[in-house]
Amino acid sequence: MLKKKIAAILSCTVALSAFSGLSAGAMLWDSDKLPTEVPSFTTEDIAGNEVTEDIFSDKDVTMVNVWGTFCSPCISEMPELGEIARSLPENMQMVGLVIDVMDQNNEISQTNLDLANQIVEKADAGFTQLIANEDFAEFLSPVTGVPSTFFVDKDGNILGQWIEGADVDAYKERLEEYQAEYPADSTDADTEASAKVTGTGAESETGADAAEKQNA
Repeated sequence: MLKKKIAAILSCTVALSAFSGLSAGAMLWDSDKLPTEVPSFTTEDIAGNEVTEDIFSDKDVTMVNVWGTFCSPCISEMPELGEIARSLPENMQMVGLVIDVMDQNNEISQTNLDLANQIVEKADAGFTQLIANEDFAEFLSPVTGVPSTFFVDKDGNILGQWIEGADVDAYKERLEEYQAEYPADSTDADTEASAKVTGTGAESETGADAAEKQNA
């Protein structure tokens, strides 16, 4: 059932490749039907490494870009996505989700896998690119075109609204908002401040002990 469903999604998405002619950010889907959290999944990235939903747990915010090798706007924005990914703070990351590497038999299409790797390499987009397999079938069913982009917290919850279409300015704006909401150095700063307070207290206590000893 899932195999048929994801095959239908991929066929529909290919048929909607004319999505490239839409203005960036144009909304075709019913936002009420879009998922609010990522599913549990086990898949591979395009380099052949196994990846699960745990990929999100190490970062406060992950930007996920859903794309296909047939999609001109997806390919055109990839170099800029690579630049954005390299500029992100340590507590944020970018992940790609390629929808057309799996064929209708839920097997990897070597042709499309090779093409995805070529696109990413040419664009110098070195962030992780996941293969959308049957674990993503229901999750992607409301999506009507690519590129589509969403943001995830470390617990797998989707933050805010999805962004439909190639809209680099919208990505940057949202990332800036999340950088303000999830400052990268907040934990380090709190730890450092705590250490300083503890250190100062220790120094004061040591000084008091020394004075007491001197008076004695």
